[in-house]
Amino acid sequence: MTITTPGALVRYREREWVVLPSDDPNLILLRPIGGSAREVCGVVKPLAAMPACLHGRFLITSELQ
Repeated sequence: MTITTPGALVRYREREWVVLPSDDPNLILLRPIGGSAREVCGVVKPLAAMPACLHGRFLITSELQ
């Protein structure tokens, strides 16, 4: 399982999230654990990979164990 696999648990923006299915291969959809469907956000993979975006809280770092 990778960080883009639906159902994966990841850390992003200092919060734990569940990866949701996305029809767009360049978009990672996230719902916060304990959050509602209104809190779903999308992370554009090409933009997230840019060096300016790789500063701590905006980086999808890893799966939670």
